[in-house]
Amino acid sequence: MPTIYRVQHRIDGRGPYRPGVSRLWCDPDGPDLPNIVTEFGTDWLNEIPEGWHAGCAFLSMAHLLTWFLPTERPKLKRMGYLPVEMEADTIIRRGALQVIFARRLHMSRDYKPLTWTQAERAAA
Repeated sequence: MPTIYRVQHRIDGRGPYRPGVSRLWCDPDGPDLPNIVTEFGTDWLNEIPEGWHAGCAFLSMAHLLTWFLPTERPKLKRMGYLPVEMEADTIIRRGALQVIFARRLHMSRDYKPLTWTQAERAAA
């Protein structure tokens, strides 16, 4: 099973890209990164096994830190979002930085929480 790295809320396991939330932490001067539909389309939705959970993540901590800028990390932390390490059952799509993964377990289960400082050290 591949190890993946993602940013998610410490309680519910949801990522920070959801309606009305991104504008609270995204740096308007940051790079123009592709959203999930632009990069991958929507066909991948049919590839998620029934009852499994899917999301976006990265195969390296360096990719995660490229995506989430130093100016954004303190805002994410204050909002309860942290970098995590977890196992994926499968990688559905691979992009330049991010991947779409699927796993049997919900994102709020069986993961290793990290501080942003630990993430930065791991990527160095």
